Amino acid sequence: MVRKVQIRSGPGRHDRQLLIDGLDIADSVYRLEYRTDPDEVDQLLVDLLLLETDIEGEAVVEIPESTHRALVGLGWTPPPADGSGG
Repeated sequence: MVRKVQIRSGPGRHDRQLLIDGLDIADSVYRLEYRTDPDEVDQLLVDLLLLETDIEGEAVVEIPESTHRALVGLGWTPPPADGSGG
């Protein structure tokens, strides 16, 4: 989805803004990557840092295929697909 993006930075660590549709999320970002290609719409990839969170419940956990391959290559054994835990 195309959004309006503004990235502003100043000399200090706190002199920065990352506005997405006017909402400043800079304080929640620990990494961003801006990709530009003359033949495509620019892309902004943002990883968020959640300093405080409290979540309890059930959720579907998905691991990107590239991460899955890397983990398996490093010796990780994925849990059973049925979620039985072994």
